[in-house]
Amino acid sequence: MARVGPDTSNWFKIYLPFDSFGGYYYADSHINTFSHLHMVGPGVVDYGWLGIMPISVSHKHDVVKTVGKYAQKKYGFRSRFNHHKEHAEPGYYSVNLLSYDIEAEVTASDHVGLHRFTWNDKKDN
Repeated sequence: MARVGPDTSNWFKIYLPFDSFGGYYYADSHINTFSHLHMVGPGVVDYGWLGIMPISVSHKHDVVKTVGKYAQKKYGFRSRFNHHKEHAEPGYYSVNLLSYDIEAEVTASDHVGLHRFTWNDKKDN
């Protein structure tokens, strides 16, 4: 029931949904969010039902301004990623979000999806 995993897109500003009906497409270069309930098929909402994306900002007083700026863009929170810094196996996925230097890990049981994010930088987060 729980299908936790990344939703990806390419570097274009044009969304090409036919490439990633299941959320993840190997040729993509960005992670838009981590969906909690991937569902595949016509008529299904993109990015599952619940998307989570960690970010990093340079100063705590900039949080509201930064989040507002990102939210106004279609892909404002997405992050670049590299296949050399990702690991996937049944029930587990991890990747380094290069835009924020955050290690992201997701796993799931039948009814529960777990996300763990580790901020690698020493800036205020």
